[in-house]
Amino acid sequence: MLLEYDLNEVLRYLGYRGASADRQTLGLIGSVHKELCEVCSPKYIFREYEFQKTDSALTINGISFKSKKLCSHLKNSDTVALFAATLGTGADTLIKKYSVCDKGRAAVAQATAASMTETLCDIGCMKIKESCSCEIRPRFSPGFSDLELSSQRDFFKLLDVSKRLGVTLTESCLMVPTKSVTAFVGIIKEK
Repeated sequence: MLLEYDLNEVLRYLGYRGASADRQTLGLIGSVHKELCEVCSPKYIFREYEFQKTDSALTINGISFKSKKLCSHLKNSDTVALFAATLGTGADTLIKKYSVCDKGRAAVAQATAASMTETLCDIGCMKIKESCSCEIRPRFSPGFSDLELSSQRDFFKLLDVSKRLGVTLTESCLMVPTKSVTAFVGIIKEK
């Protein structure tokens, strides 16, 4: 799968703050994007679940996620999709390689891979929308707002992320490969 990137997003990650980039920087971004496309193996998975919720906890298959903001976020949702996506280990390897020998290229690779990850998530969420014939809520990820990052452990169990995508968690619940995302996506069935 060839993933595009959002140039404005890449430039924002690089600290351009609305300023335009010179031709050399644009060429570097294009070159790094091409390299990333060669080494990445983008994948995503999702599964739709029924859920119960209170004002402060969402429960899926007997597992509770404590978050008032997540519960509020899902207020009009009929079901929820657990979603995970990754660029694979190739992006991390390329970024690590450049962080040793070319810090500027490493920064561009980091920014471009982040934008490509967002593109992959957008593609995955469109697939959720199409497959469920529904409207969807924006993604809500563990570690965002009042949803503890440690909720990743239960999220991973429910969706079997490690087995299905090859993404693992560190002791502090960060994902490896780093260019990976997990999220709850509220599903609003068409009436």
